[in-house]
Amino acid sequence: MLDDDTAINYRGQYINLGTESLLNESNNGTVARLNTDELKKLAHHLEENTRISTKVIIVWIKDCFELAYSKNGINSLLKILGFIYKKPVLTTCKANVKKQEEFIAEYKEKLIS
Repeated sequence: MLDDDTAINYRGQYINLGTESLLNESNNGTVARLNTDELKKLAHHLEENTRISTKVIIVWIKDCFELAYSKNGINSLLKILGFIYKKPVLTTCKANVKKQEEFIAEYKEKLIS
């Protein structure tokens, strides 16, 4: 369960520092801070509630499970859970089609004249 970046980092470490550098205690990975039930609860919460910022998710985890996550930590966790970030796109809300058509007609008249 290694992502591409981790595999690339391990390869570079092996090439530059050799096998022994990969066998030390710092390469054992980390223990998940949230248990399976907590991860399911987080995933369910995120499926039901769209969040624009990881800061909001960090606060929710702190309030719900009394655990503190860093920005990088929460990004890694969300990636493991299969969530991705998509930049929000601005869209008009309750656009008046008739007024838009009138504006376009006026605009085209001004372009021609």
